[in-house]
Amino acid sequence: MPYYLFSSIVNFIIAGYNLTLPFSTYAFPHCKFKTYAIFLTAEAIGGLVGALISTFISGLVLVPSSKIFLFSNSAILVSICIAAFNLLLSIYNIQFMTFIQMMTDRNHIGRVFGIIFSIAIIFMPLGTFCFQAILDLKSIYNYLLFGKLLIITASIAIIMNIFISND
Repeated sequence: MPYYLFSSIVNFIIAGYNLTLPFSTYAFPHCKFKTYAIFLTAEAIGGLVGALISTFISGLVLVPSSKIFLFSNSAILVSICIAAFNLLLSIYNIQFMTFIQMMTDRNHIGRVFGIIFSIAIIFMPLGTFCFQAILDLKSIYNYLLFGKLLIITASIAIIMNIFISND
């Protein structure tokens, strides 16, 4: 799977996540704090830590957030998943941009980044539109869905990369 296509699919899914995040106060009711504010703070912390340790860790952690809330009823514990997700998203972005810069001829780097960002600009609003139409934005299970979609997308990309590199 070409790296720009994988990145575009990830951006499509992230658009859905970004769409539902402001509704987290409704998705995680009975919390003492406003979950949206907590989650935004967790994203910022996760992004900073992810940028610092980008070469040492990878993976996804959105999947357990719904279950953690159902068992603990704590937005603080769920915010750990949100922070870890944003940490890993920062790692992905750093690694992706580094890979592009290393693998692309200097004469074509501007064109390659232009294509990547053009496709991302198309996929983000498209993802927002699609997820708005099919999701209950106030559902706790949206985070489970986005985590699983990202895991499936990454798995397909890894499998395709293995087959392509064996040829």
